[in-house]
Amino acid sequence: MAAEPKVITKKQARRQIDLLCSGLVILVLLECALRIGKPYLLPLLPVFFAGTDTDTVFLVAEIAVMAVVCIPFIIASFALKLNLADYMRSPHHSLGQTLSLICIGIALRFLSASLSQLVYLFSERSTLEYAWIGQFVSRTYIINNVLYAVLFVLLRPVFHEIIFRGIIQRHLGHYGRYFGVLGSAFLFALCQPDLPGFAAMFFLGWYLSTVTLYSHSILPSIRISIALNLFLWLLFIIPERAWIIVMVFLVIVYVTAALYIFRLRGRNIVRYGATESTLWKLLVTSPSVIILIIVFTVSSVWSILH
Repeated sequence: MAAEPKVITKKQARRQIDLLCSGLVILVLLECALRIGKPYLLPLLPVFFAGTDTDTVFLVAEIAVMAVVCIPFIIASFALKLNLADYMRSPHHSLGQTLSLICIGIALRFLSASLSQLVYLFSERSTLEYAWIGQFVSRTYIINNVLYAVLFVLLRPVFHEIIFRGIIQRHLGHYGRYFGVLGSAFLFALCQPDLPGFAAMFFLGWYLSTVTLYSHSILPSIRISIALNLFLWLLFIIPERAWIIVMVFLVIVYVTAALYIFRLRGRNIVRYGATESTLWKLLVTSPSVIILIIVFTVSSVWSILH
């Protein structure tokens, strides 16, 4: 006989959410410090890193931030009795299913990114993080490109999927499985630096969370995220004369994604708990989430002004 679900008070639920999201607050604050405070930190670097390229230092700092943020999430996982190993089991997807899920992820990311690009175009902003990406003309550039590839293609996807799908979605799903899907997607988007990023990452997060829910594993979402970031990284470094190959590949991706979605058209991905007002009030009124909203607002305003 299955055990009865544990009943907790709203105060206890809010305390659990705060414990869970405290790591996100640390992550967002440190990332904002690196991004917004970069001009102020640059003059200090020669004192501690004489002769070291500043971009190399900041890339290593980004990796260090992820390592630091793992600590509060490990503590929260133990305190909330979350067993991540349960979510690391293979879902036994076929190669065709895996490729189809990856195609949907890439198609969804590009569709949402297209809207973001319009905003960047009108605000005359560049979406490329570093000008040297794809350039291998010096030892420093080679080191930076290798560091960036490891960070962007491997570390970020694995880190984000473990945090948002493996821990946050897993815990929020205790309140309502489909609330866990949308709640984790909302928090994933809230950790982005601006509004265009929020919209793009919310829909991508929703998709990855849905895949995780139906697979009962974070391995598919990790594979999708790594494949997506690998493809984006290849776009950064691919020569202009090869873009016809990219266009053909994207056509294949969109067709594959459309066919697979058509096969799944009968599935309902929004069910009980996804729009439960009580749960959303608990989430958005938790102190840690309020801090995330404030930091996101400040970061969005700063990105518009700069």
